[in-house]
Amino acid sequence: MCIRDRIYTFRNGHRVKIPAYQKGVKLPFPEPLGEYTCYQLEHPETATLPYVIPGVKTVTVLGSLYPEKRNKFVRLLTRLIDLRLVSIPMATKLIGMSMRSKKKVSLPRLNASFIACIGEKDGEKGQMSYGEVNTKTTTAEVTSQPLACAVFHIAHGGKIKPGVHLPETALTVEDIVKMGKRYNLSFVTEAKEQMVWSEKTISIGW
Repeated sequence: MCIRDRIYTFRNGHRVKIPAYQKGVKLPFPEPLGEYTCYQLEHPETATLPYVIPGVKTVTVLGSLYPEKRNKFVRLLTRLIDLRLVSIPMATKLIGMSMRSKKKVSLPRLNASFIACIGEKDGEKGQMSYGEVNTKTTTAEVTSQPLACAVFHIAHGGKIKPGVHLPETALTVEDIVKMGKRYNLSFVTEAKEQMVWSEKTISIGW
């Protein structure tokens, strides 16, 4: 599981293990979400990006549930699993029960993303960041769209070299954006045109 026990991350040029889903970091998402706490989890980017971004020193992936109280409950369950006090099947059952309520509560659908690249620009240290909150598209739909772009790319005569590829090497960003615009996909049509540069960087607080 990507949110329990100890997980791999990429830090200071090395692959290391850290406690999962325990260290919280506040990220400045756009409204209607606003500042929200996310937690370190295991995801493929910590393994793949160091191979495709020359000189990258640290890759961190954070995630969170909505509303915030779900994070507290899941974090407690993962600790109980690590201590062998609760089994994974039992934890799954408890999570399902917690999401079923006798009171019908209508929560807004929020699918938020935030990306920050920390480094130097014109000799000054800072970060380039991009954030969005999508209230129309589910996480499952957003995740599958780049794969659909690859299929459409081939269908329209595009080329992909034979073999097994990392997500970041199968297509160029230009190819993905081109397909996204052609089919009016949300990750292109609802994206901001310009990323934001700031001299203030996000601190993970190692």
